[in-house]
Amino acid sequence: DIFITGGCALFENIQDRIRNELRCSLPTDLNFNIRVANDPILDAWRGMSKWAYNQYNSNNLESFWSRKQYEEQGVGYMAEHGFGCVKLI
Repeated sequence: DIFITGGCALFENIQDRIRNELRCSLPTDLNFNIRVANDPILDAWRGMSKWAYNQYNSNNLESFWSRKQYEEQGVGYMAEHGFGCVKLI
């Protein structure tokens, strides 16, 4: 499945455009679905908000960084230690 969210999801015929582009490079027998978020503009924010809420309420505070940590270590530390890209798989 391909899930489209964000402002680009509002482009006219975005599902057809993506489907056509992928069909050119994927095996012809490969089936896939393309879905667009119900509210593409706020969908990513809502998803992250829900994730953060669940992390906080489960006391999984390893996912959070304090202001003090940020001020002491900076954004470079975040990038070097994988905070810039979270793998969900």
